[in-house]
Amino acid sequence: MRIRDRRHSAASAWTILGVDACLTLLATPAGGLPAEEARRRLVESGPNELAEERGPSPLGILVRQFASPLIYILIFAALVTAATAEYVDTAVIAVVLIFNAIVGFSQEYRAERSMAALRRLATTRARVLRDSEEREVDAREIVPGDLVLVEAGAKAPADCRIVHAVSLEADESLLTGESTTVAKHAEAIVGDAPPGEWANMLFMGTVITRGRCRALVVATGDDTQLGMVAGSVGGIERLRAPLQQRMDRFARVIGAAVVVLFVLGFSAGMATGESPHQLFLTLVALAVSAVPEGLPIVITVALAIGLGRMARRHVIIRRLPAVETLGSCTVIASDKTGTLTENRMTVVRIYAGDRSYDVTGAGYEVSGEIREDGERIHLEAWSAPYVTLLAGALCNDADIVPGDAEFVVRGDPTEIALLVSAAKAGLFKDEVEDRYPRVAEIPFDAERRYAATFHRSDGRTLVFVKGAPEDVLAMCTDASGETALDRDRVLHEARVLADHGLRVLATAWRTDDVDAGGPLEHRLADLRFAGMQAM
Repeated sequence: MRIRDRRHSAASAWTILGVDACLTLLATPAGGLPAEEARRRLVESGPNELAEERGPSPLGILVRQFASPLIYILIFAALVTAATAEYVDTAVIAVVLIFNAIVGFSQEYRAERSMAALRRLATTRARVLRDSEEREVDAREIVPGDLVLVEAGAKAPADCRIVHAVSLEADESLLTGESTTVAKHAEAIVGDAPPGEWANMLFMGTVITRGRCRALVVATGDDTQLGMVAGSVGGIERLRAPLQQRMDRFARVIGAAVVVLFVLGFSAGMATGESPHQLFLTLVALAVSAVPEGLPIVITVALAIGLGRMARRHVIIRRLPAVETLGSCTVIASDKTGTLTENRMTVVRIYAGDRSYDVTGAGYEVSGEIREDGERIHLEAWSAPYVTLLAGALCNDADIVPGDAEFVVRGDPTEIALLVSAAKAGLFKDEVEDRYPRVAEIPFDAERRYAATFHRSDGRTLVFVKGAPEDVLAMCTDASGETALDRDRVLHEARVLADHGLRVLATAWRTDDVDAGGPLEHRLADLRFAGMQAM
């Protein structure tokens, strides 16, 4: 069995065990590890960080500038011209070699220093229970058996078995590429399941978008799922860039041609009675003139210009030939979420009261407006678009705070998009929650496909629901606005928006008696359809 397979089997074993069994296996008390035991385990297991390839030393970077067959030919030519007292040619070739080395070294050395600085900035902190006290420690000091406390907005510091969870959801796009959040719980999983279905595990580097939990660390560093992915990537053989491969072929052709012509010329000269000494000097001069001394300078300068342009776009190029490699690509296969996209959802269209509205502003920008037919509108209180945005803000567990240019956010990308669109209409979550405090909720469930919240308001209860259009419509008997509820029309609009690649969420609401009893789900009948937001 391969090491990766053994690691996978060991990790999956935690998913089928109960919480008490996991705590017993790792000898973790209810109040967390004693500090002394944590230090001992840190020495035993090593720091909680992924193994990184050690960067080249300055001397190594400098030597690398001469690792090219063409450079070898130029060095040989410089030695030959120096031996034959052709010092002008020697000086010219030496200048070429030195200039090429200085430019390449300076660019790559700065890139390595930038990468090292980014790694230093990437350190994270984690909350742990030790000696029955909550402490904040460097994530690198986390050890197997630690009890960590994680809440919305935080990253999982290691691979953890969930001990206790409250409305917990995690963004695992780092590992899966899927922006949809995953619901988590503490129950044991029956049967063998792939890592994507380990609902009672948190994986290193993934982000908690909703809820909070207490979790038991079961793997750190290279033993985590992220560490296994990094190990697989690190084992890939490094290939030379296309430009380097072409230059190597060109240098071999030049070298072979020079050798062949030298041998043929020397043989022909000796056959005609030429002086061997004079013939050798002549052929050496011809051979040196055949070597394109200026080519390395031209290539290095061109690549340096490209590197400078990439740097202005905030791209770090570690090696000069990589600039040409990117330019020679014809097909790029890439993960989408967080790579080609920023994993940010943006509401761009609102359908409410049988009318459509556009929402301007991209991402989490503070600037943005609600427009109808290109004109900015001011929403009337309790109008259909107003209630649509209000429901999106109240039936929501994300948080946003206005910043200079963008909102500072925390939570699920979809819920953040709803908060941002509401804020563009002046409905800020903290203000509307102060006005309508939440008293109960029904969390989102993949099978139900909706979430609901209950809010107190002037002696009554306001019920807000958001979810898939089909499921929300099934609970509605009326609509906000001046028009009656037209289910076929609403579903048609939802399909049109979805056909344009938009994610559509519907909202509904109603008022209820404060003293209404019974299960919360029974209070979701006879709702009024508010509208839909498409992002």
